[in-house]
Amino acid sequence: MESDGQIDRLLPRVGGLLGDPISFKGDAGNVNETIEPGYYGVNMSGAGTTNAPSNLGTLIVLNGKVNYAGGGKPIVQIQITNTASEIYVRSKWVNSWYNWKKFTLSSVE
Repeated sequence: MESDGQIDRLLPRVGGLLGDPISFKGDAGNVNETIEPGYYGVNMSGAGTTNAPSNLGTLIVLNGKVNYAGGGKPIVQIQITNTASEIYVRSKWVNSWYNWKKFTLSSVE
């Protein structure tokens, strides 16, 4: 489908309305302190990432607003390994991180 530029002009406006909910934020440092919504690079040897469940991959952070969910202010972190063979998920409620959960993926033939 050809575009006459309308979509290109519309996307920044939509992004502005949404507040750029998930954009690249750089390399993750201490994952326990990585709570700003967005996605981050994970490299425990090259970029100095700590407290990640896997050495390499991408970390996605979703963060509720203040007083969201009855004041619990939930944060969800999802790490996808560099080979996309495993996905790890954990959450933080109030001031406590819960343990990482691991999903192992297999190839689709």
